[in-house]
Amino acid sequence: MKRLLEFFNLKEDKKIINNLYDRFREEFPNESEDALILFSCVAGLMARVAHVDFEIADSEKEHMKNALIHWMKIESKKAEILTNISLEELKNLQGMDTRKFCTPIVETTNVDTRFEILEALFELAAADGEVSNDESNEISFIAKTLNLENKYFIAARANVKDYLTNLKK
Repeated sequence: MKRLLEFFNLKEDKKIINNLYDRFREEFPNESEDALILFSCVAGLMARVAHVDFEIADSEKEHMKNALIHWMKIESKKAEILTNISLEELKNLQGMDTRKFCTPIVETTNVDTRFEILEALFELAAADGEVSNDESNEISFIAKTLNLENKYFIAARANVKDYLTNLKK
C-alpha cells in the first residue's frame, strides 16, 4: 500500500485526486489509508459517469450513495458524505485522466471486484432512465483502464440493456 500512498502524494498533476482523498481523510480521520484511497477512486469514477451528460439527476445521486453503501459496505451517512464531496469536486474530476482513478483499483483488487465496479457504473448511468452513448463510451474506457477484457464490459452493459439509448431507436 505504500506504493499507492506515494501515487497519491506525487506531483501537481495528482492534485485533483489528492483533493478528493484529502477531503475524505478530513471527514473520516479514523479510516484506513487503503479505504480512503479506494473511496477516492470509486467515488471519483462514479461522479464522472454520473456527470458525462453534464447533469446529475437526483436519481443518480441517490443511486451513487446506495452503490457506495452496497459496494463499499459502509453506512448510509458515510455514503452520503462521500457522494456529496465527490459531486462538489466534480469540476476538478472531469479533467482528470481516468487512469489516475483506475491504477490504484487495479493494483488492490481482483477481476471480480473490478467487474462489480463496472456493473455499479452501468447501474448508475441507468439511474436516470437511460444509458446514453456517451455514458457507455466512458464506461468502456474505464473498463479498459481497469484491465478488464471486453467480455466484462459486454456482460455489465447487458444488465442495463433496456436503458441503452442506442437500442431504443
